[in-house]
Amino acid sequence: MVLLTNNFELDVKDLEEIYKRRWAIESLYKQIKQNFPLHFFYSDNVNAIQIQTWVVLIANLLCTIIARMIKRHVSFSQLVTMLRFTLMYYTDFISFMENPQNDELIIMAEKANAPPKELDLFD
Repeated sequence: MVLLTNNFELDVKDLEEIYKRRWAIESLYKQIKQNFPLHFFYSDNVNAIQIQTWVVLIANLLCTIIARMIKRHVSFSQLVTMLRFTLMYYTDFISFMENPQNDELIIMAEKANAPPKELDLFD
């Protein structure tokens, strides 16, 4: 039985590259598992499960692109959380993440001016 750890025929550079790629895969898996939980699938259909998995991968890619566009350091989990909160508001997300105090006031004003979500029975 030959394992990667006891394979002495591989070059050190090749082993280093294999471990770097494996670490990248493990990091991606952890990032997806923490931020886009797939605790259950919406269907038993194989096609639906593949679609849900691809949607999570695309969402992770888009969040990674946004994280690289932001000049301020923000953890990936914080970025995904803030994206979930601001998804339904008309605000520039990049500027919001770079200076959240200014845009937070705009969002609070939109909430204050929004119509009530539920009407009273006797109005």
